[in-house]
Parts: sequence; C-alpha cells; structure tokens
Amino acid sequence: MGVSHNNLLKQLYQEGVQEVDLLGESSGRSFDYYVLNGTPKRKVRVRRFEKYGSPLKILPTPAGWVTGEEVQEESDREVQKAEDQCEILTVNLVQKIDLIEDKQEVEIKAAEKVIFRRPTVKLTKHLMLLYVKALVNGIPVAKVLIDNGVAINTIPSRMIKKIARTKSDMIPTEVILTSFNGGETSAKGVMPLDITVGTTTKTTVFFVIDGPTSYNVLLGRD
Repeated sequence: MGVSHNNLLKQLYQEGVQEVDLLGESSGRSFDYYVLNGTPKRKVRVRRFEKYGSPLKILPTPAGWVTGEEVQEESDREVQKAEDQCEILTVNLVQKIDLIEDKQEVEIKAAEKVIFRRPTVKLTKHLMLLYVKALVNGIPVAKVLIDNGVAINTIPSRMIKKIARTKSDMIPTEVILTSFNGGETSAKGVMPLDITVGTTTKTTVFFVIDGPTSYNVLLGRD
C-alpha cells in the first residue's frame, strides 16, 4: 500500500527536517497538512566505524611464514657465523704456516750437518760394472766396459794386435790421462776405430794406454 504525499511530509516533519512545515496549527488529527519548502534533507546517522574508521586488527602470522624481523635476525646470525668461521680458518692457517716454517728451519739446520758415510760392502754388493760385447773394426770383443763417469774412450795397447792394428796406425799424442783415484797415465797415441754395439756402429776415437786393466775396451760418455 502506497504512502500519501501528506503522510510522507508528516514523517519528515516528525524527523525534524527543517524544509517541512506544518500548515497552520496541529490539531492532533490525521487531517493536518504539511508543506515542503525546498528539498528535504534527512538526518543520516553515520555509524561510528564509518566516521572514524574501524579499529586495526593485528592478525597472527600464518604458519610457515616469517616476519621481517626474523629474516633480519637470521641474516645477522649467518653473518656472525661466517665471520667466526673465517677467524677460525685464519688462526688455523697462521698456525700451519708457523709449523711449516719451523719444520723448514729444522730441516735446513739438519741439512747443514749431513754427513755422507762410506757405504758398507753389503750395501754396494748389488752394484756391478756394466760389461757388454761389441765389434771393434768388425772383430768380436768381450768385456767392453761402459762408464758414463769417464770423459774419454780408452783401449789397452795389448788389444791392438787382436783388432788387427799396429802402432803405426796410432796418432802420436802427449795427453796425460788422470784416473778416478788421482793417478796419471801418459797416452801412447790416438786411434780411430769402428765400434758396433747392438745395431749401432760408430767411428770413435780411442786413447791407447799401457798397463793392466780389468776391461778390453772402455767406452766413456764421449
């Protein structure tokens, strides 16, 4: 059922709207008439939370989430842990360097006092002279001694006939040879000879010497 215009104005008048006036005096009956002066403005009640805003609610942190403060604290702990580890590594490195330096110093002092003693017969019995067989000018010769500690090649004068040579094949020389024990020997002459060891043949200069030897031919590093 609709509301009449007069009843609507009456309701606005009762609400205290200033633009609505009673026509005449109120009779207290339903046939009072009301008039509208301008556009009526209702008093709108504004709720408190709409006027001042709703209070902030601090919600609990969801499970599994971390706050900014927790992240910063964790970062500070990691930095401190890394600094502590670096300090420990630095201390250990310095200690190792000191130990190495001390050890090197001890080794240097020990090296200054090293004395090489003559080896016993038991320690040197495995050391054997290296003898090989070779062809000298095509003639087989045994007991050919190879010694890289000798600077020249020598052959005893007693082997000259065995390799089909004579003293006339020698080139005179005045070279004096010194043995490992300091003894001196005059060379009788120089003689070039073809020597074959294995599959290698080479023309080599030999110094001819006199005296007893334990070899028939000596090949040095020449």
